[in-house]
Amino acid sequence: MSGTIIRANWDNGQHTQHFVAVTPLGDEIILYTTDADTISPTVSRGGFDNISCSTYSQFQHGFTAVGQINGTVGVLDMTDNSSTVIRLRPKQSRPCNAVSFSHSLVAAAFDKGRQDTSLQIWSLDSESRQMPVHSYVPNEAVLSALFYPDRPDHLLCGSYKYLREFDIRAEVPAFQLAAKCTLDLAVDPFQPHNFSSSGEDGSLALWDRRMLTRKNRESPVLQFNKLLDTSRKNARPCLRYSPVRRGEFSSIFNGELIRRWHTGVAQSAQLYRPDHDSLFVSLVLDVKADYSRVISFDYSPDARAATSTSFVCMRQSGSVFRMPAVECIESLDFNSNNEFSIVGPEGAFTRFLDEPAPGPPSRANDLSLSADLNRFREENTPPVVDGDENTEIDDENTDNIENGHDLNDHAAVWNMLGTSDMLRNDICWTIRRRAVLGYSHDCELNIRVLESIDDIDNQLALRNTWKWLSLAKKSLDKGTMVSHGVDLGFLGVIGIWNGIEKLTNPKRFNTDGPLSEQFFAQTIKAIVSSKGKKAAAIHIPSASEHKAQRKLCLIVSGWYFSDEEFDERLEILVSLGFYEKAAGWAVFHGHIDRAVSILSSSPKERLRIIATAVAAYLAYRDSNVNSPWKDQCRKMASELDNPYLRAIFAFIADNDWWDVLDEHSLPLRERLGVALRFLSDKDLTVYLHRLADYVVTKGELEGLMLTGITGRGVDLLQSYVDRTSDVQTAALMASFGSPRYLVDRRIDHWIDSYRGLLNSWSLFKTRATFDVHRTRLSRTSTGVPTLSAVPKQVYLQCPRCSKNLSTRGQSKPKPQLPPRRATRNDTNSCPHCGAQLPRCSVCLLSLGTPVPFETSVTPASASLIENRFREWFSFCLSCNHGCHAFHAEEWFAKHYVCPVPDCSCQCNSL
Repeated sequence: MSGTIIRANWDNGQHTQHFVAVTPLGDEIILYTTDADTISPTVSRGGFDNISCSTYSQFQHGFTAVGQINGTVGVLDMTDNSSTVIRLRPKQSRPCNAVSFSHSLVAAAFDKGRQDTSLQIWSLDSESRQMPVHSYVPNEAVLSALFYPDRPDHLLCGSYKYLREFDIRAEVPAFQLAAKCTLDLAVDPFQPHNFSSSGEDGSLALWDRRMLTRKNRESPVLQFNKLLDTSRKNARPCLRYSPVRRGEFSSIFNGELIRRWHTGVAQSAQLYRPDHDSLFVSLVLDVKADYSRVISFDYSPDARAATSTSFVCMRQSGSVFRMPAVECIESLDFNSNNEFSIVGPEGAFTRFLDEPAPGPPSRANDLSLSADLNRFREENTPPVVDGDENTEIDDENTDNIENGHDLNDHAAVWNMLGTSDMLRNDICWTIRRRAVLGYSHDCELNIRVLESIDDIDNQLALRNTWKWLSLAKKSLDKGTMVSHGVDLGFLGVIGIWNGIEKLTNPKRFNTDGPLSEQFFAQTIKAIVSSKGKKAAAIHIPSASEHKAQRKLCLIVSGWYFSDEEFDERLEILVSLGFYEKAAGWAVFHGHIDRAVSILSSSPKERLRIIATAVAAYLAYRDSNVNSPWKDQCRKMASELDNPYLRAIFAFIADNDWWDVLDEHSLPLRERLGVALRFLSDKDLTVYLHRLADYVVTKGELEGLMLTGITGRGVDLLQSYVDRTSDVQTAALMASFGSPRYLVDRRIDHWIDSYRGLLNSWSLFKTRATFDVHRTRLSRTSTGVPTLSAVPKQVYLQCPRCSKNLSTRGQSKPKPQLPPRRATRNDTNSCPHCGAQLPRCSVCLLSLGTPVPFETSVTPASASLIENRFREWFSFCLSCNHGCHAFHAEEWFAKHYVCPVPDCSCQCNSL
């Protein structure tokens, strides 16, 4: 034995801990005691010769036993330095491999001896200690032995080939099985039926003795091959069970590392068979030792924290030190306020945010942009679905004006300001902030809210999507997307282009029998005709067989202008300095010469030079020769920074619109406009489906104008939620089409999650408004709601019949009540049983009776709502006394105590 230290469980609930150590030379045994921070030796006993094993008694305080190479077993009291050593010897002198206590019994395991057993048990209470009281296993070496702590009559031992359990009251073993892992037996302190054993090659086996007593189970519940460190010669691995954590054991590696294994229990699939549970490793932790050359250790529970622990270690030199164990977090949970709780060995800790959530703005104008940008956006709103609406020009360039061109290149570092700042950038905090500012089903208000909180322009796609939804809803409210009983509201570009082939949702049409291609085409033409002359002037390829569908798709995407509107938009862009975008729009409408003129008018010399290069297209557009000019245009299309200039050069190089559509930096609406104007029917179908697959996979929210609020749109919203966790936006946007057009469990989950968040923040008014708007949005084109309103959750109950006072009873009043005049305007009695309502504690009139004007100080010009508020019921939830709301307000403006005599309740302080 090369030195060992073990914790003796003699604490008895005190803070002092005891450790029994054998020096590396094996000639001395030392008792160490610890307090909260230090460890020191208290008793040292010498006079031993090559100690090979040691143990302590859990039943008798201070009793310690050591086994020596010559076979002598010494038993002594380590707490009494003057106590004598009781020496126990076998018949033949041979090495002692293990010792174990059980009350007054001492068991020792020896090497093989002639005509002598290898497992012997002595009784310290016996008058003659020369002879063992029990002996087992003749003609075979016993390498380990251990009494069960909960079964003092049962002894477990291991030889070279077998594991055995003996009941000292019987002559035959309780079980015997062949095993390779028979060394270093140790019992789990939390589950005494579990024990471990190791092999000479470092293998480790975990056993359940309940299964070993059966004939059909002779294998460990968990086994590790060559797990323990066997690099030190003539030294056994040091393995310890944790006295703090259930299912944890540790071992030392290379004298520098303590490895901790946490095991879990996999429940049995068979009912009422809990003893068939299996173990598995749930976690492995490594703890670096404070010093090198550690040869032994044991756990030292922290007296200040019941679930925390330290290690007491012995080095090869014999010195002993104590070090804390690095613990891990067992559980982490966030609440809806972004406050989080951590549970670990030291207990539970909750991090609260210091500042409350931001309050609502003082007025609506606080959310508006500068006057110039507001004027620009009001004058240039896109005609997404109606002929009388304007076209939106807002994109990343206009937002740069709003937020400033010179953004810091290291702006992302601004958010790295500490834990609280990082939590406030979390989506949960963002959702709450939006909700407080009024983020709801009002699309225009949502745009202003996003503009007010978007400091670095991260919400451009979100704002553009709300703009599309706003104009789509306006068009649907006007009835211009419903014709011949077919409702195409929020259908999206691809839904309109696919036609009757994909329009299988019965909620979108109210016709007799199935729809036909001809009927659908007539519906599309009727809707386009309702848009006015502007829609009729849209230029469509003459070879297209679905011209009406192309026009409606352009209307839905917001990419159609009259000639006058188009000229006006270009002038606005040029006046704002967006020459590249204006030139790109001109090219996208087929006006290359107009693009050259716009670039030439720029004050920037670079753009004027580019205009010269673009002008050459007019000379080379009919040439199929691969000229150096075309090569330079292709090169410019890949090297320029501005997406509009890249798209211009990509098109003029090969005269192919696919090169423009492959420029993903362009806004989705503009790419859709180019595809709808210039691609053939076959190519357009391919492009729209490919683009739809892309936006759905990436969760690009702006793609809703392509997919619409349909099944594909819900898939897109799901991808968006998976990417951003913004369940608020998904619930709000999906409400425009669900359940009016479709029902999906994912939408119900988003809505329930968002309502739960609002309730957790006590934003009950916002949640109620959300429910009301959902019900309104569920109305079909005929005005029938598809979602039932949320029922009232609070009502007044009659104290006599316990019925709802807000509903009039169908039966007559009870005959035992005195007769009364019952009128429909009688509000001071129960409509079911006729019982009078409780009286006001101030005016003593029945609640429901109008407040007398002579007692009211309400001005004569008070509004109707204020007059009705005076008559509302107001009850104290503590004393149950009630008043008219106006009387309660008057009373508690001057008093603190309830107006009822002999009632000392401070109602207004609760």
